[in-house]
Amino acid sequence: MTTNTCKGCTRNVIIKREEIEHILSKHKGDEQLIVSNDVYHLRLDTCKACSSLMYGTTCSYSGCLVEYRAKFTNKKCPSPNGSKW
Repeated sequence: MTTNTCKGCTRNVIIKREEIEHILSKHKGDEQLIVSNDVYHLRLDTCKACSSLMYGTTCSYSGCLVEYRAKFTNKKCPSPNGSKW
């Protein structure tokens, strides 16, 4: 019997700081899409206190990196109980 393994399960789920910074650096210059540093840090603090944060980087509701999602003006917290930010 063959078992299928999802691609996400074959990678290391722990994302290094350098990888996150590289992903975020691709959006420098898109200032109208980016929240202020104060808003960004408030969002991250909320995510870090959330029981749905996995591996210190990933939201279990959306599968997104919280440091990425929190950066954009058009993104919201994906909690099914209502956005926390």
